[in-house]
Amino acid sequence: MSPAEKLETVNGKDRREIERMMNEQVLEVTKCPDILYDASIVSIHRLDTALYLATLNGILSSHGARYPEKAIARIADYCEMLRASGEFTLRQTDYGIKRISAEGGAMKVKYELKFKFEIVSRKKE
Repeated sequence: MSPAEKLETVNGKDRREIERMMNEQVLEVTKCPDILYDASIVSIHRLDTALYLATLNGILSSHGARYPEKAIARIADYCEMLRASGEFTLRQTDYGIKRISAEGGAMKVKYELKFKFEIVSRKKE
């Protein structure tokens, strides 16, 4: 059974408990509420008339640790608005993030966490 299929079999109560554990024990959102990404090097390549691919190389800071991380973003230019979306993966142990399991060990948090983002900016009126 794939991880997505396992997640679908989790009932609402268990899903809320997993989310609570992720926030409190893994991400520790009250202890470390901020994640900062400072991209000092950005390269942009045009894919189409209004579509670009950006490669960002920067430093990600979280849980008191700082590591170089690369992120890829697709940027769509809608004249009055820009929309960037992408994803990046990081190793939990690099940032001191604890791995947890749920359902008696049947479900475990993976070694790597995948983050997806979407950023929208609008032209100031």
